[in-house]
Amino acid sequence: MHHLFLGGISQYYYQNGTLINDPNVPFVKTMSRLAQGTDGSYEEFVLSDEMPGLLGSGAELVVNENAPHYLNEIIDLSAITADSILVGHIIGGIKSGSLNPFTQNNTNATDANAVIYEVWLKRAPNNGLEVHGPEGTLNVEVYPNPSASDVNLNFNFDQKHNIELFVLDANGKLVHEVYYEKVKKAKKVIDTKALGLKPGAYMLQFIIDDQQTLTKQISVL
Repeated sequence: MHHLFLGGISQYYYQNGTLINDPNVPFVKTMSRLAQGTDGSYEEFVLSDEMPGLLGSGAELVVNENAPHYLNEIIDLSAITADSILVGHIIGGIKSGSLNPFTQNNTNATDANAVIYEVWLKRAPNNGLEVHGPEGTLNVEVYPNPSASDVNLNFNFDQKHNIELFVLDANGKLVHEVYYEKVKKAKKVIDTKALGLKPGAYMLQFIIDDQQTLTKQISVL
């Protein structure tokens, strides 16, 4: 038996391959598989993909009725012969630009998630089945870094995308939020002095089309 965990809220999550224990139980992007052996023992495997954003709790996986499954909606892996199959759709839930918005009373950093995500099983080279999320992440050039004045954001996309930007301090507190509509090739500026950003480390979290999340760290001098 295999159990899949797709993001949500958890005390434990992986960051660059390191297991993090956060007692504040933050929003996480980690995707993992928990395998239960015939002797009742469990073993966890972290997937190479992550959820496209901090989607939080309350989401629901609606199983594809055309996928082989038992009456209790458990997927029947032994009955899958195709190289890839749509398992179902993730709908609803809460998205956030901050790991711990509720602990820090940062409720303005959360919003209802209006995007529906597909969950696919794809056959791996070793003939096993792996879970795959959205492919690729759009890149944003951030410079200068560190900076004593303005921070430039250079967007160079092939298509237009809507961008939500959350600026978080070292404690994960939201200090600035801005929305860029239909961005393709453009340069935006973060005025650190106008925002009152004190010297220190900050995190820039870009949410692209409500589907992909890109995080950059900057230092303000």
